[in-house]
Amino acid sequence: MRKIKWLMSLVLLFLFPVSASAESWQAVPMVSQAILNSGNTGGEGGQWPLAIGISKADPNFMMYGTDVGGVYRSTNGGGQWEPANIGLHSVGASSFAFDPANANRVLAVGAGSGPMDWNGVYLSTDKAQSWSLVKGAKISGFRDIRDQLDYDPASYDANLGYTKTAYWSRIENDAPQWGTPEIHPAIYKSTDGGQNWQELASTAAYAGGIIRVHPSAGTVYAANGNGFYKSNDGGLTFTIKLSGAITGMDVVHKTGSENVVYLTKSDGLYKSTNSGEQFTKVNSASFPPSPFNLKASSADPNKLITGSDQGSYNWKRYYTTDGGANWSVGTDDAANSWIPNNNRPVVLALHPTDSAKAWSFGGDFIMRTTNSGANWAWANNGNTGIMTGGKFAFNVFNPNLLYIGSQDYDGMLTNDGGATWARSGLLGEYWGGWVYGGYAASAQIYYGGVPDVNNYGGPKYLKITRNGGTTVVNTGIQLSGLDTSYGDPTDANILFAWNHRSTDGGISWTPMVNCVGVLTHSPVGNKELYGTNGTGIVRSTDKGATWQTLYTFNNVNIRDLAYDHIRNQLYIVNEWSTLYKYDLNTGLLDELKENMPADQFGNRHMRSVAVDPVDPSIVYVAGAANTYQTDTSVVRSTDGGETWTTLTRSKRLNNTQFGKDGGHEAYVIRVHPLTREAWVGTVCYGVWKIAAPSSATSALNRSGWTVTGTPTEAYHPAGNAIDGNAGTAWQSGASQSNGHSLVIDMKSEKRFNQLVLDTGSSNNDYPRGYEVYVSVNGTQWGTKVASGTGNGAMTSITFAAQKARYIKVIQTGSTGWWWTVSELNVYMPDSFQLADRTGWTATASHRNSDAWQAVDGKPDNIWQSGASMSNGMWFVVDMKQTVSMNKLVLDTGANASGDYPRGYQIMVSGDGANWGSAIATGTGNGQYVTATFALQQARYVRILQTGNAGNWWSIKDVFAHNSTL
Repeated sequence: MRKIKWLMSLVLLFLFPVSASAESWQAVPMVSQAILNSGNTGGEGGQWPLAIGISKADPNFMMYGTDVGGVYRSTNGGGQWEPANIGLHSVGASSFAFDPANANRVLAVGAGSGPMDWNGVYLSTDKAQSWSLVKGAKISGFRDIRDQLDYDPASYDANLGYTKTAYWSRIENDAPQWGTPEIHPAIYKSTDGGQNWQELASTAAYAGGIIRVHPSAGTVYAANGNGFYKSNDGGLTFTIKLSGAITGMDVVHKTGSENVVYLTKSDGLYKSTNSGEQFTKVNSASFPPSPFNLKASSADPNKLITGSDQGSYNWKRYYTTDGGANWSVGTDDAANSWIPNNNRPVVLALHPTDSAKAWSFGGDFIMRTTNSGANWAWANNGNTGIMTGGKFAFNVFNPNLLYIGSQDYDGMLTNDGGATWARSGLLGEYWGGWVYGGYAASAQIYYGGVPDVNNYGGPKYLKITRNGGTTVVNTGIQLSGLDTSYGDPTDANILFAWNHRSTDGGISWTPMVNCVGVLTHSPVGNKELYGTNGTGIVRSTDKGATWQTLYTFNNVNIRDLAYDHIRNQLYIVNEWSTLYKYDLNTGLLDELKENMPADQFGNRHMRSVAVDPVDPSIVYVAGAANTYQTDTSVVRSTDGGETWTTLTRSKRLNNTQFGKDGGHEAYVIRVHPLTREAWVGTVCYGVWKIAAPSSATSALNRSGWTVTGTPTEAYHPAGNAIDGNAGTAWQSGASQSNGHSLVIDMKSEKRFNQLVLDTGSSNNDYPRGYEVYVSVNGTQWGTKVASGTGNGAMTSITFAAQKARYIKVIQTGSTGWWWTVSELNVYMPDSFQLADRTGWTATASHRNSDAWQAVDGKPDNIWQSGASMSNGMWFVVDMKQTVSMNKLVLDTGANASGDYPRGYQIMVSGDGANWGSAIATGTGNGQYVTATFALQQARYVRILQTGNAGNWWSIKDVFAHNSTL
C-alpha cells in the first residue's frame, strides 16, 4: 500500500485522456501481455477462414475472407490486417482475384451461412476500401473453399488501365446452414474488368470447381470432381484432358514456365508442360494422403505447397522444393495466438516474387512461412473477429474490469481497460466454448450462462469461477430471461445473472420476482437499478430485492434499455427493433424509430442502446442484420434522439470521418463511464470502440490547481494527486478513519458532474466510504452532493451538475489500509462547455426585471414568466460581444423541470434589431432543452416560445456553446 508500481500506473494514465480522442473506430484486439511483449499488436481472429490472396501488381496488398465475419485487407504485406467491408452486403467471402496489372482492382465472391440475393461477385477499384455488387446470385457459398475467380492477364488494356477479362466458376454443391439456394453451376465471364458478367452457355459440367487462366495465352482451365478441362476459345467450348476428381490446380506465372499446369488427385501430383494438353504423374514416395488445394510458386516453379486432410480437424501443410519428388510436412508455431489452434482446411497464398513467403490459416487465424512452407508462424495482427456472447457490462465499481462472453471462444477478461485480456474457460473445453451474458465481479470472480457440451443451442446454466478460472463451479442453475448480468452499484456482494440474484458475492443464487434481466443503474442519488420482466420496464430501489413495473409493452419483449439520469428518462429497444423514449416524470412514451437512419435496404436493426453517463443526451443504438452487413449497425444521437448520425462506415453515406471500418453487425453497445468511449460487441466482427463526440471534453485542465490532504504522509504530498504523473501519489500515511479529507481548489468556478479517484497500483487503498461537498468560497460547503463506498482502484463518483471552485472529499469509512490517490480528475459534461457569460444581460416579454437571473450563474436564481406558456413569449440574451456558437442549452432547473418550452424558435442578430429567419426550431421535453444549428456569428440570441401549456416558462440558466473549439 506504500509502494507505487510505475508500469501499471502509466498504463492507467493512458486510460484517462485529458480530452476525448478523435472519433475514429478502434479495434480492441484480444491480446495478452506476452503477445504484446513479442512485438505484436494482437488480433484474435475467431471466424472460419475461407480465402486468402495476394496481388501480383502490388504484393503488399492482400485479402482475407471469412465465412460470416466479413473480409480483411493488408497493405503492408500481411504485417497488419484491417476490416474492408464498406459496400459489401455479404457477411463473408469465399474467393478473391486480383487484377494482375492494376493493383487497385480486386474481385471477391460474397458468401454467407445462407442463400441471399446479394451474394455473388463484388468488385473493388480502390484496393478494397469499398465494394460494389456486380453479379448477384442467390447462393450461400457456406465454407466453399475453391479458387473460383481468375483474371486473364493477356486481356490487359493499356488505354483503360486494367485487365478486361475475368472468369467465375459458380458453386455446384451449395450446402447452406439454412435456406434453399439456387443451384445453377455455370462459368461466367466478364470482358469489362468485372463490371458486367455473362453466363457462358453449356458450362455446368465444368463449373463448381477451380478455375485458372494461362498467364499469357488466354487459355482457360477448369477442374472439378469429374476432371480437368481446357478451353482455347475464351470459355465457349471445353475439352476434357484428364479424368477423375481434381483436388487442387495451379498455373505458374513465371517467364519461361507459363505453360506449366499442376494438378493434385488422390493418388499424387500431376504436371503438364504444354498448357494442359498432357499430364505426367510426378513420382514421389512422400506425397501426402488426401491432398487438398495446391499452390505453385511463380518465383520458383519447383516449390509447391498443398494441404492434406488427415482426419477430423487434422489438416497438415506439405511442401516440396524439388518439383514434387520429395514432400515434407510443415510445422506450426501458434504461440502468439490468443485463441486455440482449431485446425481448419488448408488455403494458401504464395508471394508472386519471393518463393520463400506464403500465407495460410492455422485455426481461425492467419499464419505465414518465410522458408517455403517448412515452418509456419502466427501472423494475424489486426484480424479481430471474435463473436460476443450476449450482453456485457463494465464492472460498476471499476469499469476497467470487464468480462465478455463469447460464442465459440468462451470469454475474455480484462482488468486494465482492454489493454490486455485473458481467455476464460467456463465451458472447460480445450477448443473454446460458448458463454452468454457474462460479468466480472472482480478479477477472480466472473460468471455467465453456459450450455452443455454438444447442446449449444439448449439451456444455459450458471457457471462461475472464484479464483480467476483455475476452477469453475457449475451451479446447476438453469438461467432464463435476458442474456445479461450485472452488479449492484452500492453493494459489491449483490450480483445478478440473467433472472437470478446473489447477495453473497455469487456463492448462492435465487430467482428474482418480476425481473428477468438487470441492464443499468442511475449513476447518481440512490443508484437505483433498471431492468425488464420481459415485456415491461422494472426498477428496484432496494438492490434488486423487489422490482416495480414502470411500463409494459403489449406482447413484445424488451431487448435493452438505458437511463438518462439528468432528464429522468429511459431509452428502450424492443424485439421489434423499435426505439422508445419513456419519460419517468410524465409517464409519456415516445417512439423514435422513424427519426433513425435506414440502412442500404431500407431496414432499421436495433438490439442494444446506451447513453453517455456524463452527458446522457448522447445516445447510441446498435443492431445486427445477421443475414447481411447493415451499413447502419451503430448510430448516435447528440440531442436525446431527435437527430442521428451513422457511425458504421458506409459507402453510400461517405462518412469517412469515422476512420476504420469498425463496429459492423453490433450486438451490444455500452459506454465506458470514465473514458466515455462507446464499446461495441459484435456478431463475428470483434470488439470495437469509438470516442465520444469531438466536442465532449473528458477531464478538466488541472493547471494551477492545488490540493490539501488531511492527514498526509510526508513523502507523498497531496499535490501528487494532480501532477499528471501516475507514478506518484498522495497517501494519508495512516489507517483510514472517518474525517480524512482531500480539498481541491480549482482556482476559479467550474462546471462539473463527475470525480474520479485512482489509487494507482495501491489497489486496496480506495476509500471505504466517502462524501463529496462543493463550495464557491472554500468555507461554506452546504449539503453533500454525493456519497457512497469505493470498491477498487477506480472510484468514480457522478452527481448532478455543479458549479463551484472547491471540492471536498471526506473519507467516512474505517480500515487498516491507508487512503491513496495517484490521480484525481474532474469531469464536465458537454452540455456545460460554455462561452464566457461575464457581463451578459437579458430581456424578456414577461417579468423583464427578472430576466438577468437566467444568465448570472447563481444556483438559486431563476427567471420565470409568471404566466401560462403561450405562443409569442420571448427571451433575448445580449452576450455583449460577437460569439461563435452552434448550440444553445436552456436549463429550467430541477425544481421547475416541467417549465420547459413546449415549442421554440431560435433567431440570432448582430445588432438586436435585425433577426432574420429561425436557425433552429423544436419542442422541449424536460429540464434541459438543447438546440443545435449551423455555426453562427452573433451577439444577440432570441428564443421565441411557440407552444401552449398551463406551466409557466422558466429559465434557470441559458448557455451558448461552440462544439468546434
